[in-house]
Amino acid sequence: MTATSPKRVARERDLFLRLLQLGRRRDLGAVLEEALRLSVEATGARRGFIEVTDAAGEPAFSASHDCAIDEVEEIRRLVSSGIVAEAIATGRTIHTPSALLDARFSGNSSVRRNSIEAVLCVPVGGPSPVGVLYLQGRAGSGPFSADDVALAELFSQHLEPQVSRLLETRRAEADADPTRLWRSRVAAEALVGRTPAIADVLRSIALAAPLEVALLVAGPTGSGKSLVTRLIHDSSARRSKPFVEVSCAAYSDDAIDAEIFGGDGPGAIDAAEHGTLHLDEIERLPTLVQLKVLRLLNDRTYVRAADPTLRTADVRLLASTKGDPEELRARGVFRDDLYYRLNVVRIRLPALGERRSDIPLLAERVIEERSRALGVPRVELSPAARAALERAEWPGNVSQLANVVEAALIKVAGEGSLMMEVSHLFGRPTLEPPLTFHEATRVFQRDLLAKALDESNWSVPDVARRLDLAKSHTYTLIRIHGLSRRY
Repeated sequence: MTATSPKRVARERDLFLRLLQLGRRRDLGAVLEEALRLSVEATGARRGFIEVTDAAGEPAFSASHDCAIDEVEEIRRLVSSGIVAEAIATGRTIHTPSALLDARFSGNSSVRRNSIEAVLCVPVGGPSPVGVLYLQGRAGSGPFSADDVALAELFSQHLEPQVSRLLETRRAEADADPTRLWRSRVAAEALVGRTPAIADVLRSIALAAPLEVALLVAGPTGSGKSLVTRLIHDSSARRSKPFVEVSCAAYSDDAIDAEIFGGDGPGAIDAAEHGTLHLDEIERLPTLVQLKVLRLLNDRTYVRAADPTLRTADVRLLASTKGDPEELRARGVFRDDLYYRLNVVRIRLPALGERRSDIPLLAERVIEERSRALGVPRVELSPAARAALERAEWPGNVSQLANVVEAALIKVAGEGSLMMEVSHLFGRPTLEPPLTFHEATRVFQRDLLAKALDESNWSVPDVARRLDLAKSHTYTLIRIHGLSRRY
C-alpha cells in the first residue's frame, strides 16, 4: 500500500472524522473508550488499552478492549516501568513484531503465557505525553504495518488536545469541590456529589467512622442510607470484619426478633460479631425489640428469642430511618430512651431535590457502571438530557434516578447511539405527564432563584432584595433546591 493510496486516504479520513465527533463530548471516560475502539478498529488489533495521567503523573482514567482484569493490570505494569515507560515518557513509540522475543517485553508473564507477538505502544501527545495507547496482537497474522503505526501515532497526537482539555476541566472542578477535603479522609468514592450537602455528609462520616459509638442515619427513601452506613464501616477499624444489614420492614413483628438476635440458632448479631450491624428502618421494630436493642447498646448483652441464655456481643450498631426521628419519637413509634441513645451522632441525608447540581454526576456514574456491567458502549448525556434530569422531580431520590438512567441506557444501546437524549429518559414530550401544582411551583421557584443568583454573581443579599425575601430564607431556598455556584 503506498502512502497516497485511495484506501489509506479514505481510512484516515473516516478515522479523523470520528475523532472530530468525539470533540463534542464532555465525559473523559466515554471519550477514551470510543477512542480506543476506533484505534482497535483502524489497526486490526485484538486487544487494546489506553490510559491518561493527572498532573502528578498518577493514572486518572483508563479504558480497555477485550482484556481480562488481570491482563489490564499486567499491561499497566508493563507500560509504567522499565524501558517501555522511559520511551513513552520521552514521546517515542514502541513497536515490536514479536513481544515474546523482545527483551523489553519477554519478562512480562502475560506475554509468555499468551505467546504475544505484535505490540504497539504509542504516547498520547508529546513531547510530554498525557498518556499511552497500547495495542496488542492483530486479527490477522503478522506485525502491525508501517501504516498502522503511522495512523496510531497521528491519531494519538490529535487525541491529546481533547484529553488535556477534559483533564483541565476536571482539575478546575476538583479545586472548587467542597467535598475534596473529606474525600481524602474516608473511603467514599461510591458517594457521588460535589454539593455542600454531600460535603456535610462526608464530614460526618469522617468524624463518626473512627468512633466506637452507635449512630442514626436519617434520610428519605432512596437517598443512600445503606451506602452511608457501609462507608462508615469501611472507614472504621472494623473494616476487615463483617458488615451485616437487616431491613426491619421486611419482617413481621414475631420474626424480626429472631432475625436480629437469633431464634433456635444464630441471628444477625452473631453474623456481625467483631463487625458492624446496620438496622434499616429501625422505627419499624416492635417496642419490646427496641428495648432489646437498647440493652445491646448499653451493656453489649442480649438473649435469643428462643433461648434465655445471656450472651455478649462485640458489634457496632448503626441505625437508619426514612422518617423524621423527632416526629417518630413524639408519636411514640420510636422509644425515647433508644432515640436518645442513638441520637448522640446523627447523619442527615439530603433528598435529591436539595442537591440538583449533583444529578448529572450521579447519572454519569450510573452510565459508567451499568454500561460496564451490561457490556454495552459507554454513552454520554446530551446537554438537553442533563438539564431535563436536573429539572425533574425525584420522589424516589437516587434509587429512582438510577433506574430511569439504566432503562434509558438500554434504549440507547438498542439504537446503536452514543448520546442519551431526553426522549430516552422520559419518552416523547407529548407522552410526559403534566406537572402537579406543587411540582410546577418548585420548578418555577428554582429557575427564578437560579437566574437571579447567576445575574447577581451569587450575591445572596442582592438576590434577597431583588426577590423581596429575607436573607435567611434565601439561603434556605438555595439549600432546598440544591443550587450551587458553578465555576
